[in-house]
Amino acid sequence: MPDLIIERDEVSCIVDAKYKDHWEDLNVDSWMRLEEEIRNRHRHDVHQILAYAVTHEAGVIGAINSSGEYLFDTSDRKSIICCLMYPCTRETWLSLVSRNRHIHEAELGHSGQNIRLMLTAMPFQLPDEELKHLLRVLG
Repeated sequence: MPDLIIERDEVSCIVDAKYKDHWEDLNVDSWMRLEEEIRNRHRHDVHQILAYAVTHEAGVIGAINSSGEYLFDTSDRKSIICCLMYPCTRETWLSLVSRNRHIHEAELGHSGQNIRLMLTAMPFQLPDEELKHLLRVLG
C-alpha cells in the first residue's frame, strides 16, 4: 500500500516514501555508471508505484474522502499523479534545489488515462514556505 492517497477533483495523487539512499546516487552519477544493484532498486520503486496507479485506477486501492467514506470506484478519474519521495538532509535538499535536480517527472498513458510520475527528495525538516512551494509543484 502507498503511504498516502490524496483525492482532488479530477486528480488522484499517490505518494510513497522510500527510505533508501539511492536518490543522491541518481543525482550524482549518470544512470549507466550506477551499480546494477542501485538501478534494480530504483526500477523496483518505479514499478511498485506504477502498480499502485494501475490498481488505484481500477478501484482496487480504496481511499477515504473528507466525510470518512471509502472511495473504491475511481474509474471516473482523468489523471493520476504518482510521487516517489526520498527523504534527505536539508543540505542535500538545498544542493538538489540549487542544481534543479529535486524533482524529476515523466508522463505516461494507461487505458486512456494520464499518469504523471514524479520523483523527488523531501528533507526531514523543511520550512513552511518551502513545503508550500513543493506542494504547489506536486499538483
